[in-house]
Amino acid sequence: MFILFAFLSAVVFLNSCKTRKPRNLLEISDINTDSIYYFLKINEVAFNTLEARLLLNVNTADINQSFNANMRLLRDSVLWVSIVPFAGIEVARILITPDSVKILNRMENICYLYDIRFLKNQLHANMDFDMLQSVLTGNDLSTYDLRNLRINQDNNAFQITYSNRLKESDSLDTERFSHSILLEKTSYKIINQLFSGVKDSFNLNVSYRDFKALDEQTFPFEIAIEANSSDNQIEGLIKYSKITLNKDLNFPFTIPEKYQIMP
Repeated sequence: MFILFAFLSAVVFLNSCKTRKPRNLLEISDINTDSIYYFLKINEVAFNTLEARLLLNVNTADINQSFNANMRLLRDSVLWVSIVPFAGIEVARILITPDSVKILNRMENICYLYDIRFLKNQLHANMDFDMLQSVLTGNDLSTYDLRNLRINQDNNAFQITYSNRLKESDSLDTERFSHSILLEKTSYKIINQLFSGVKDSFNLNVSYRDFKALDEQTFPFEIAIEANSSDNQIEGLIKYSKITLNKDLNFPFTIPEKYQIMP
């Protein structure tokens, strides 16, 4: 069961499916907040579905382990992961939606059913589906507001910072977090994201590298993750080996009758 929690912890850590090509900095005549954010959005990875094979390394105070996984993502809706550590034998299957987390433990014949707060409880961080999707794709959040935004720059990158970011549909009483994005100036790709709790002592630092062409777009094939809270520290490294966009996918998750349901 621990390997499942470690996987979720390490992982944790847009709106158009048309092909988008990178824009050069020189094409922007007026460098301001609106234009920089506009070029960020049009250079995000455009997809409706994403399928990937990946190698995940998890490093905590207790373990240092690597294993393979197959991942399927329906934008803003479903994340499906099959963990296959050796010999093509699935040991676990995970299904995450904006509302729920389901885990099939093949080794112990147990199915764990949680609401989305499971992510927050495991990471001691304000994590939801949108943040998880953002971490895995290198895109900005899709359901959070743009208030309290400021932009700084150096020779190589823009830094976009939200001091108190929250969901567009939530009230001002909702738990918020600060969000910092480092945007490379030439490609307008996100090369780093930092999520920090406003009230909670957590930091989720995500770095993107090994960018490669993918369906006339650019995608980070390597993601380094550091998650820190007052009582938890996790390092994760995701290496994608194959990614396919906009293929018809299914997300099978059937609970065998013999499985024990928990909690």
